[in-house]
Amino acid sequence: MRRSLLLLAFPLLLAVTACGGASPSASDSGAAGEPATTQKQQNPPDESPRPPKLLLESGAGSQAAVPGSSCVTGPGVGACSDSAYQHPTHLSVVRPGETITVSLEQARVVRAEGCGGGREQDCIGSIRVHPLGCEKLVSYTIPLDPGKATTWKVAVPPGAYELETFAYFESDDGQTSGDASGSFGLYVDASRSLDVVSAPILDRKAC
Repeated sequence: MRRSLLLLAFPLLLAVTACGGASPSASDSGAAGEPATTQKQQNPPDESPRPPKLLLESGAGSQAAVPGSSCVTGPGVGACSDSAYQHPTHLSVVRPGETITVSLEQARVVRAEGCGGGREQDCIGSIRVHPLGCEKLVSYTIPLDPGKATTWKVAVPPGAYELETFAYFESDDGQTSGDASGSFGLYVDASRSLDVVSAPILDRKAC
């Protein structure tokens, strides 16, 4: 996977889609904060079951999501970790109309056991697409497909976005299950070089 420092210029992009503009803010950056563990699960031991990585594949390469909250059950043990919303630290540059793929490493999306009532998708998982830095503004919702991967034909205007992802899962070996969450960054543009680049620092006060 290619990685590069952010050498892209985002003035027009951020004026349109990154609600708060591009003013640097040391206390409110695009980097993920430290996850806050629950009172019941302080510093889970190394042998605790772990959630699978969430992966986004595009023409730019592979991007791993910034992990969010999760609950995982393994043989005779379980572990939960609560986290504030995590903004992405990278953006995958993609073309309008390009098909991207979201998957779980060594796991598959499943319907949560015993889940009932409400919307069926609430028992499986989904991706909420936000303008970059504005997690409360939802531009598009992508339902996850049960199984190994979900594909999506990029259907949002050019600009910078983050993909808030939540999924119920079961590992390929059947040893662990639970839920996992995380966020990806997406930069939709018709001409920039396809790459996975560092996300800009944003002032999100206007979101």
